[in-house]
Amino acid sequence: MGAGGGTADAGDGVWDFASLSFNPPPTNSGAIVGFAETDAGVYAVSGSGRVYRSTGGPFIELFSFPGLQPVDFEASAAGHFFIISTVHFLECAADCGDAGAWIDRVISPSNEVLDSLCVIDGNHALAIGTRGGANDGISYRWDGNVLAPTAALIGAVGPDNCWKGASGDFFIPADDTVLRYTPGAESFTPEPTMATSGWRGGGSSPGHEWVTGSGPIIAERGQSSWTQVYAPTGTSTSAIVSVIGVSPTLAFAFGAGFTSSGQVGYRFNGTTWSPLTPDLPVMNVSFSAFRSASGAIYVGGYDAMQYPAIVRGARR
Repeated sequence: MGAGGGTADAGDGVWDFASLSFNPPPTNSGAIVGFAETDAGVYAVSGSGRVYRSTGGPFIELFSFPGLQPVDFEASAAGHFFIISTVHFLECAADCGDAGAWIDRVISPSNEVLDSLCVIDGNHALAIGTRGGANDGISYRWDGNVLAPTAALIGAVGPDNCWKGASGDFFIPADDTVLRYTPGAESFTPEPTMATSGWRGGGSSPGHEWVTGSGPIIAERGQSSWTQVYAPTGTSTSAIVSVIGVSPTLAFAFGAGFTSSGQVGYRFNGTTWSPLTPDLPVMNVSFSAFRSASGAIYVGGYDAMQYPAIVRGARR
């Protein structure tokens, strides 16, 4: 592990968080935007196009995509990898530690930008994005062979992020709503939320679905709508972008403002959310989080110099 560390006792055992090092040390800015895992280790991708892998120690740089600026990186349960970057949709089915194994598909409309991935399985993924100055939500569907736009706008402004819920449906936060996507039916359904703007992330924990956003703010999905459950007093430029569930009484959320004093980590103790104390080491802003097969939590973002940063959390 790298320098720095912190401990969180959230009622489900004691968790230690510590920063991980890179080999070679980063010399380019760019946050860690996503993680994936295979038998070969845990992979991470940075916003400067660098691909890393760890087998338990430092993250080793494998290669880079010159000129590419990834914004999301995910994998299917079977290990099919996906990266998106503005107009690029890249996928890799095997030997993904080799740049030559990746296939790049480029969308053609000049006024469309891809922002996030919904990976359903190895032969089904959505690339979510926006169109034009109004930021109307769009989606492209990959069916295992072809990447094609869906028939219409998806019914939300500024969609950003995607996660799989406990029911198997996927949730997509947007500026003023949360969309529910049902695989098979290929439908996007807006769900009621309280009046706010700037939903930016979310995630599931056993018995809970969470959506998060600017403020920071956290809301929970009830039987008919999303209801606010956490918002600190005062005003802030912070945003929470991801939630990792551990048990019905323990979850972690990550984000931060764009200053070195911004809070990065939060925890749920089964009843309430609160800032993680001490906060995550090294991390200035978090953009991604992932729970590995071993149960460890990986949090990605950048440090105060805007260089890639990864923090790993593990139960003692």
